Amino acid sequence: TNLFLSSTPFWWAMPTLLPEKRCIMLMRPTIGFKLISSVSLLVISLAVILSSFFVHNQKLIIENELRNQGLSLSKNLAYNSEYGLLFKNKEMLDKLGQDMLKNDDIAYAAICDSDGKIISYSANSTLWMDFPRGIKTSYAAVNQYSYKGNGVYDIITPVSTIKEINKGEGLIFDSK
Repeated sequence: TNLFLSSTPFWWAMPTLLPEKRCIMLMRPTIGFKLISSVSLLVISLAVILSSFFVHNQKLIIENELRNQGLSLSKNLAYNSEYGLLFKNKEMLDKLGQDMLKNDDIAYAAICDSDGKIISYSANSTLWMDFPRGIKTSYAAVNQYSYKGNGVYDIITPVSTIKEINKGEGLIFDSK
């Protein structure tokens, strides 16, 4: 037999003889802790819901403004290109298209004749070179889709010219 002489208690000297007891004390949450955590959870969830609503709403507003700006610029280009199309003045139409590209939001500008054939075309980058096709329409339209990974708004506005024919002339100029 082994004798163990020590001034420490016996259970310290022989810990393997005693059953292992591991006590983990759990504190019960107090009412204050429950109240603070539930109010915090409510405030955080409300903040997430309102933030997502406002972000979605702002995105819709920005997209609508972009669409309206594009439609306004398209109508302005249609109005300004009326005489260039009437006289088939390609240089004037090219200048109008290049002026449109000064706006950073515009990727390309194409001007078509009444048969849908492209008369003038200008683009900001080579990404858009194969994009436009001849278009023949009698109303303004905004089409939204994805092209080569980019979101595109294709905005079309017809050019309306008024030709008055008087004694075989296409245009009548007043000299006054």
